[in-house]
Amino acid sequence: MNKNKCEVNKKMIIRLNKIGGQINGIKKMINDSKKPLSIVNQITGAKRALEKVSLIIIEEYISNCLCFNGKEDHGENKELIDTIYKFIK
Repeated sequence: MNKNKCEVNKKMIIRLNKIGGQINGIKKMINDSKKPLSIVNQITGAKRALEKVSLIIIEEYISNCLCFNGKEDHGENKELIDTIYKFIK
């Protein structure tokens, strides 16, 4: 595993740990009978954070596939990834 991949994995784990904290907070809100809209807002935030992790995984996968296939033009890779992001969102 190259250094860049290790850094990306570390960042994803940090994000996932934060999401875990958000989930624990949501559980506490439910146990404390907080307002439903507040709970839904927190769920939405956690969902968006998970989607961001998914996008990072997809970005890494696409970058690896393009480099493996000899397309190491990072500008071209970024343009493709940005286009896919726009389509996904």
